[in-house]
Amino acid sequence: MFTSADGLSAARSSLGLSPRTTITIVFACTFLAHRLMVIIYRLFISPLAKFPYPKVAAATGLYEQYFNVVRKGRYVFEIERLHNAYGPIVRVNPQELSIRDADFYDKVYVYGSVRLTDNYNHFVDGIDFQLEGSHFFTTPHDLHRGRRKPLEPYFSRLGVDRLEPTIRDLAEKVVKRFEALKDTDTVVRLDYVMLCYTGDVISNVCCENPTSLLDDERFSTDCAEQIRLVRSIPETILLRIDRRSQLFNDWKDMAEKHILEVKREENRTDGTPLVRRGNHTTLFRHFVNSNLLESEFSVPRLVNEAQVLLGARTACVLDLICYYILADSDVRARMTEELAEVMADWPGKRPTLTQLEKLPYFLADIKEGLRLSYGMMRRLPRVSPNVSIQCREWSIPAGTPVEISAYMQHTNPDVFPEPFRFLPERWLPGNVTPAMNRNFVPFSKGSRNCLGINLTQAEISHILAALFREGAPQFQLYHTDESDVALVHDFIVPLPKIDSKGICVIFP
Repeated sequence: MFTSADGLSAARSSLGLSPRTTITIVFACTFLAHRLMVIIYRLFISPLAKFPYPKVAAATGLYEQYFNVVRKGRYVFEIERLHNAYGPIVRVNPQELSIRDADFYDKVYVYGSVRLTDNYNHFVDGIDFQLEGSHFFTTPHDLHRGRRKPLEPYFSRLGVDRLEPTIRDLAEKVVKRFEALKDTDTVVRLDYVMLCYTGDVISNVCCENPTSLLDDERFSTDCAEQIRLVRSIPETILLRIDRRSQLFNDWKDMAEKHILEVKREENRTDGTPLVRRGNHTTLFRHFVNSNLLESEFSVPRLVNEAQVLLGARTACVLDLICYYILADSDVRARMTEELAEVMADWPGKRPTLTQLEKLPYFLADIKEGLRLSYGMMRRLPRVSPNVSIQCREWSIPAGTPVEISAYMQHTNPDVFPEPFRFLPERWLPGNVTPAMNRNFVPFSKGSRNCLGINLTQAEISHILAALFREGAPQFQLYHTDESDVALVHDFIVPLPKIDSKGICVIFP
């Protein structure tokens, strides 16, 4: 009886192939056949095959990887081109759909009362600075809700009001550092200053023995640079190419030490009164006193929550706003004039966030900066795990990752004429349209929107008011142009050109 093994042996003998070569060929053929079947499924059988798509994007994720790796974070712009070619809904890889329809945004990014919404756990593939377990990277709806809910009171408007004295103190520290530089012709990287400022804010929020990056004579240049790098490069790689990034691990160690200290204090049974340092309850102490399940109190998970906060993009927003204020003397003069009354007795009498928010042009500058910073430039996929979603004539199957890009929302020329120009006037009363409010999503929406909206507003408002009030230290741009701040790369968060010089300012 002639068997397939006999045939294979005969073929091998006739071709003069060794057993090892034969096994390699069989394995390669099997692999190629499998990949071909996968591609056929994705193109013709998958539930997503009915949606418009370029065949190469639907067939393999390598198309997206080419734009993100070889083209250095440019897939967001390719998706924009695909929408121009294929329409408002397009398949951007084998698993995901992108939608460009502002009216549909509130149907994708919904609250739990509407339907359950899961995160898509592959949308940050390649990021490995150990953020697993943080609420932001939690996929199941209910688990995410359980992890986020104890945080919400701390970052509520009332919670941030309690943090305002600390934020105002740090803003004043920046001004004092700048006053010491007056008339020195010293050149400073303003983007480093903002990283130090926001880093110290988060450190004060989390820990009772916080960092003092702003006290460093060089504005913690090494630390600021590695914080900026670590946001776009996986930590394991960063540690190999730049040992200064150990400073980022030092920050993690500080957070871990404080968590362990708080847990030890809260578990004491000797009746000794607890010692509280600082003028507010830290986030970690708030955690330990919250109603989180015991399983959620692991030290690594709480440290990861702190790292998510450190990775917030407030400094990047400040970079943009400060650049455009410094680049346009009319914008600067108008902001200074509007701040004159409320900042007249500063720092003896420092305004609250509520008072600053009543200044229409000041608030318009902030909103325009938030619009041009996009929040998260990369799409934020959402998954409806149990029910399908209807988009126009399309029924999107349950379990499908769906996203609407904040970048495309914020740069729609029909809503924002001259979308890449910094025009605060568009946000003044009487100029704002319903479509502008609809498309303005720097913090996303729904049950997974940004937790730090109020903290971000407070950080931005107090430092801008302190720096651009009448009588503030004078500084101006130095060898810096718009290309150094314009966001052109999507490395999860938006970044300017790779060889950006940052925002250099001089104190004449």
